[in-house]
Amino acid sequence: MKANLEFSKSELLQAFKSLKIALPKKKDEAAAIRLEIDVFSDTAKLSLIGASYTINCKSNNYLKIVVHYLYFTELVRNSKSDNIQIIIEDDKVFVGSIMVLSPIFKVCHPEEQGDVDLSINYSKIDLLRLRKNLTLEELETMNLLKKITEVEELLHTNLKKAELLLKDFGVNYKDLKNLVTSKING
Repeated sequence: MKANLEFSKSELLQAFKSLKIALPKKKDEAAAIRLEIDVFSDTAKLSLIGASYTINCKSNNYLKIVVHYLYFTELVRNSKSDNIQIIIEDDKVFVGSIMVLSPIFKVCHPEEQGDVDLSINYSKIDLLRLRKNLTLEELETMNLLKKITEVEELLHTNLKKAELLLKDFGVNYKDLKNLVTSKING
């Protein structure tokens, strides 16, 4: 995929300021957050879980970019230019004159990537619903796979505890698992 993008640095900084509210308070959690950028011909929508911001941009292609949020904000803040240029040439991505490695910057066609629809105050069941709606690659790209796995492990532990409490009433693990699964699919 090839694309040339241009953003106003001041608009990007304003977007970062507005999106900051959706960042986790813990630094290690914030460092793992991915920014999703949906690029259209003259606008781009920047999204974090629970927040989005639309800015103007110039582009010769429609695409979706997923990037480490804090890394990208530093690239923009440290730029000396008033405009931020992103050039994508096959497997290479340049932000200004800096070549960015692909694990940090993932680029795809918008139709190849599912939408992560989570509110800022999402629940554990919201995370579990993502497992059935998105592919493993999409979950990994958005850095949600680890969180979902942790919630699944917690669910298993809690179902085992509930089974012990309810076994005298004829309720077993499978009954409880079916109940939760129906809520997830609900």
